[in-house]
Amino acid sequence: MLPVSSQLQQRDEQGNAQVNTVVPPYEVLQPYDPENKWVMTAKVEVEDKKLVQQAKDELVALQRELIGCFNLKFVDRFAFDTRVRI
Repeated sequence: MLPVSSQLQQRDEQGNAQVNTVVPPYEVLQPYDPENKWVMTAKVEVEDKKLVQQAKDELVALQRELIGCFNLKFVDRFAFDTRVRI
């Protein structure tokens, strides 16, 4: 997770915060935890079940593009879910 300060957050025409389409310069990013580790999360939210495979393909393409820069791994979607499963 790379927290982005409000000054770097992209905005739409009305000034509403948007999901950034580019990563801010490395120099302005802050480590997520005191151990100086970095976590980059890439996700695609899909509402139409017919588009799940297309979303997976997009993530695989990103994973391939970032080989050598980031070690992206697919994880179970429940891995970061803080709710208790019954």
